Amino acid sequence: DGVTVQACRALSSAVVLRGDGASQMDASEVCAPELYARWSPAGARTLVAAGPRRSSAALAKRAAALCNSSAAVPPVAAAAERAYSMYAARAYVHQYEAHGGSAADIEAGLAAAEETLSSYAALHQELP
Repeated sequence: DGVTVQACRALSSAVVLRGDGASQMDASEVCAPELYARWSPAGARTLVAAGPRRSSAALAKRAAALCNSSAAVPPVAAAAERAYSMYAARAYVHQYEAHGGSAADIEAGLAAAEETLSSYAALHQELP
């Protein structure tokens, strides 16, 4: 038992539980500090919400989880690389310009994506 640190660190997580016994669920493993970046504020790391079953007779219990972590880096990096390639070929630029956008807007968006990727990659570098 216990938490095993995976190949990423999270900024925050949310777990939503519905159904009988949802409010009695032990969420301590989701809240383990080892899963989060050291600089992530402890009070903002995890949200666990539980409530009674709603309207679906077919599903007695439901759970959903959302994690904001460095696991997103590889697919987002691949998408950013493709976007850079498309921009370098001027693909779709004319459509952005026809609707009031500019090459500078596209470049700003690509730069913001790079900055975001850099921040998430820094989470991965915190691994023990």
